[in-house]
Amino acid sequence: MVSTSLLYCLLLFALSAAASTRKSLANSPQGCFRRIDGLKNLGAYRYNSISYCNDRCRRSKRDFAAVKGKYCACGSSLPSVDDVVSDNECDEPCPGYSYVTCGGKKVWSVWAIGSDEPSARLSTTTAISTSTADASSTALETSPEFSSIPSLAHVIEPPASTSSSQPGDKALGEQRGSWLQVPLLGDW
Repeated sequence: MVSTSLLYCLLLFALSAAASTRKSLANSPQGCFRRIDGLKNLGAYRYNSISYCNDRCRRSKRDFAAVKGKYCACGSSLPSVDDVVSDNECDEPCPGYSYVTCGGKKVWSVWAIGSDEPSARLSTTTAISTSTADASSTALETSPEFSSIPSLAHVIEPPASTSSSQPGDKALGEQRGSWLQVPLLGDW
């Protein structure tokens, strides 16, 4: 049987290998901006967060989202580089989600929005072999539901009676496993 530490090492390796692809698709911070010319303010939301605003902007087919406290804005281009301020100024907690920051007192936090196309999502399953002796496998699945939490992954284990190690087997489809939070490249 494969040790748990080896499984986690393989899991981290698989996540790291996919990180460069994930980075190009995932929500990624673009910086703090004094003004957001070109982005339309959608209004105030009681429980605003980067995830909530990104989802609203993605549905509006926009490429960028900006948050400042309870306010959310969307647009197709970045604000002017002349309006960039220090990232340290984006230090205000989001309303209702104090562990996430939503811009600052007088500045906006701007994010690039990842693709929402099903073919581009990282909801695919990557099979990693944990042991060649018993031909068992474990799969890693990143969840599109948690796209704003880039370090959340689902470890899927096939039933003990699995006799095949082919990725995509019915055993992997049963999705017996647990959610695991691990750091990805770019999240450290």
